[in-house]
Amino acid sequence: MFSEVEGRYQAYRPSSELATPRIDRILFPSEELRQLGWNLGPIGVEIKKSDMKLGRPLGQLVSYTRAAFLVKDMWVVPEWFFLWPMTRQFGPMQSILASLRCGGVYPRDGKLTFHSASVLAEVDSASARCRPYNAEHGRKVGSR
Repeated sequence: MFSEVEGRYQAYRPSSELATPRIDRILFPSEELRQLGWNLGPIGVEIKKSDMKLGRPLGQLVSYTRAAFLVKDMWVVPEWFFLWPMTRQFGPMQSILASLRCGGVYPRDGKLTFHSASVLAEVDSASARCRPYNAEHGRKVGSR
């Protein structure tokens, strides 16, 4: 786990602020987690206060999908980005987040649940054991 990781945007949008992204956490899967079936690579997690409205944090999260982050001497582009805490979304919001490879993390039944259009992983709070679920969403391209 790496905290407060600075990055660079790989592409800037016209009329956008030239800011330097800084994500709260970048998590790399352990060898044990990869052996359990984790196939998503590193993930980014942005942490916000529980009572915040979702608009700005989600905009920030989506902007991170255009960035690479410097971890030690290596540039990393996480495959997924998650907002903590964010309850599971449904309908159009769920679809948009999944296509951008973004999602949320929330506690459920003593576990931290990482979700997008489906649950991607659950971490048991007591034992810190992680169970990955290999979701196929977020990989489609082209017209649907």
